[in-house]
Amino acid sequence: MATAPQQKCRTLRAYCVDTILKRVATYDVSEQQRQKGDAALMEGSGDGQLHRVTLLKALGRCELSRAFRGLPFTYAATRRFLVASGPAKGAKVFDALRESADASSDLLAVESAEWLVDELMEAGKLKRDRGPELVGAAKNAAKRAAKACRARRQVLMRPAPREPAAPAFAARDIRLDGVPQPPPTTEVDLAAFAEKCALRVHPDRRGALGDRAAPGR
Repeated sequence: MATAPQQKCRTLRAYCVDTILKRVATYDVSEQQRQKGDAALMEGSGDGQLHRVTLLKALGRCELSRAFRGLPFTYAATRRFLVASGPAKGAKVFDALRESADASSDLLAVESAEWLVDELMEAGKLKRDRGPELVGAAKNAAKRAAKACRARRQVLMRPAPREPAAPAFAARDIRLDGVPQPPPTTEVDLAAFAEKCALRVHPDRRGALGDRAAPGR
């Protein structure tokens, strides 16, 4: 019976973490609000340890990647958890993020996921400025996730394909036998117009056209 209240407490904590991350990831939250959210996630143990499992799961969700950009203390704690979790668990996190990015249609979320993976790998930092590094399977999975995020971003940035335009015909004042004719606007009109033109061939040219010009027309 003692495990039920404890499980309920963990579920409530996970819900609170998810709510904060979703809000920061979705909206342009002010700096003051982000600082409050960051402090709330660190509340208790001071290092976010109470939310370790929830934060590691959140890393695998592309739609939450933007939140880690606005919560520096939460990001730093989550990276420590990721490195300490070992290569196998770390690889699972990056594989989940890669699959989430592949399925996302949100360009901002995919860009944030790309930034997040680069930060977690500490890409571009000098060796003396790096913290504990990802190793083995986790590092390889991170590289795959980074590649997938870049590819997905490029797909989402492509302009939407244009539908083929309807055939357009020049609007000219066309006369047949001195009578103005309306310009053709559709394939049917164009076919009818072409038929009318074929019936009115100059007599001097009918011999050269052979059977295509009916005699007496």
